[in-house]
Amino acid sequence: MKKILTAGLMLLLALAVGCSGGLKDGSFSGVYTSEENGSTTTVNLKIKDNKIISCELIAKDEQGNLKDENYGKNAGDKNYQLAQKAVAGMQQYPAMLIETQNVDDVEAVSGASISLIEFRIAVKEALDKAR
Repeated sequence: MKKILTAGLMLLLALAVGCSGGLKDGSFSGVYTSEENGSTTTVNLKIKDNKIISCELIAKDEQGNLKDENYGKNAGDKNYQLAQKAVAGMQQYPAMLIETQNVDDVEAVSGASISLIEFRIAVKEALDKAR
């Protein structure tokens, strides 16, 4: 009787552990919106076989303009260079996420540390939808 009870408890534990981290296949989005200025960071994830297979990052400024090669152009030369450093850094985060499969293991890139925080929040929202 004790062996049956132990085996049953182990089976229940295995099922609980297996189901807790599972992700559904599909496409899932998460959005971070800055309370300070309304800028947004949107992440679109594709999940297959419990893995993140693609990650798209769309960052927009407070006017809704994409943070791309033009981001910061009208803010003076020094500010433009800083803005472009941030853009270049944040563009590395999706590949890092696919490689690590864990948003908390994505390391900050110099000049884009605030973008990493926003990216993590958006990814966690998308992953919550995938669970």
